[in-house]
Amino acid sequence: MTRGFTAGRLKLGSMLLGSAFAFAISVAIWTGTASAAEGPTELAPPSVSAAPRDGQRVKADKGDWSGQHPVAYSYSWSRCDASGNACSPLPSATHPTRKVVHDDVGYTLRVTVTVSDASGQSSDTSAPSEVVAPVALRKGKAPVVSGSPADGQLLSVGGGTWKGTPPDSFTYEWQSCVRGGACTTIPGADGPSYRAASAQIARRLRVIVTATNDLGSLSVASKRTKPILAGAPVNTAPPSIAGSLQEGQALTADAGQWAGTGPISFTYQWLRCLPVGGGCQEIPGAEQATYTASGLDFASDLAVVVSAANAQGTASATSPETQPILGILPTNTVLPSIAGVLQDGGLLSVASGVWSGTEPIAYSYQWQLCNALGEACKAIEGATGGSLKLDPSEIGKTLEVLVTATNVAGSSTVATPMTGLIAGILPKNTAAPTIGGALKGLQTLTATAGSWSGSEPISFSYQWQLCGVLGNACVDIAKATGASFPIPLLDVGNTLRVLVTATNVAGSTSQPSAVTGLIAGVL
Repeated sequence: MTRGFTAGRLKLGSMLLGSAFAFAISVAIWTGTASAAEGPTELAPPSVSAAPRDGQRVKADKGDWSGQHPVAYSYSWSRCDASGNACSPLPSATHPTRKVVHDDVGYTLRVTVTVSDASGQSSDTSAPSEVVAPVALRKGKAPVVSGSPADGQLLSVGGGTWKGTPPDSFTYEWQSCVRGGACTTIPGADGPSYRAASAQIARRLRVIVTATNDLGSLSVASKRTKPILAGAPVNTAPPSIAGSLQEGQALTADAGQWAGTGPISFTYQWLRCLPVGGGCQEIPGAEQATYTASGLDFASDLAVVVSAANAQGTASATSPETQPILGILPTNTVLPSIAGVLQDGGLLSVASGVWSGTEPIAYSYQWQLCNALGEACKAIEGATGGSLKLDPSEIGKTLEVLVTATNVAGSSTVATPMTGLIAGILPKNTAAPTIGGALKGLQTLTATAGSWSGSEPISFSYQWQLCGVLGNACVDIAKATGASFPIPLLDVGNTLRVLVTATNVAGSTSQPSAVTGLIAGVL
């Protein structure tokens, strides 16, 4: 509200003017009246009619105002909290009366009156109203039960209306009624929906809906349904699959939960599905409640379709897909083995043994060289094939092979039994030793070892022998064990030969040279 004067100015006016004029000014101060140039003066504030209630009309009293005629009034309503604070304007409420709405319950109302005349306008806001009170519930339209009246079918109630302050909550009581007779409460049926059960066949159903607001409760019954009929199976909880999701493991289907008139029988069809929504195909012959996952199921999901049947019809429901079926890690059932000749230069091969697990299974190999006791084994570099050719460095040692079997589930490794010692090959003469030099006394002869086969390295030793005129009755010459031999004069008229002994890790072999001719004397 606009006020036209300060206290100081009013005192000055009372001194200068007569008593009548001073009295008029005093009235202006008491009423808060603005000067003529500032709009109408308020003589009494606006107010709101007492005890507003939900759905009723509330009236604004504009208060008392003085001003130059004609005087116009406008109204603006606000909704405030219970103490009259935190007000929010109601934009469409611009009349001196307003119908209280449901949203006003629990709040107060205030009205602002704006007064206009030729000199301007003034305004003031009323004190808050009393808290808007709710009104009791009264019956409107009765609730209606919807859905098929058959065993196993889900029925729902809705459509009811109530007059008065809207309900804060609802409760429900489903009842089973004898035709033309009394109704009895169905235990546990206390929600807005109910699935008809076999016990209600030939009976009618109704629902008592109780609405509650701050002033109390009101119960209204729906009309009775038609008689409940026997019903075909209805799935109320989907089938499920239990068991280890691995090839070779047995899985079991649970039929889920079903409503409908009994007896109900069930059949099953298992499905193999591509992961991530790739579609499912029936597994031929998989028509029992249990199914053993096979290698064909690896990395696929499984699902099961359960079909329920009774005298009224059939229905099907599909379980959620499982996670992908896992493969079986390779397991060795017969050890791998090594075949071949365990001798220098021999060719060995490895047999993978027998394995179980998800096919296909791939095999890899690592040959290992071990000491004579089968210990301190080390991998032979590059020896990763199915066969191995032995070389002299392996003589006197043992071998094993690590066989690794790999499939989609992973890898497993086992070792072959240890071999025996790898043997060398005895030296074998392939070209006889020879003797070179002049067959005369005091001349030096030289022996060559000839040619030999066998495990390398081969070392050679020599023994010169003195033989008779005919090249027989050969005997060793003492200390004549080098590759060369100086002929003493004593040997003149006899013959000679050399005995070459070849030695390797496998042993020794000796081979004599041919006998020389007669040793000539010295001139």
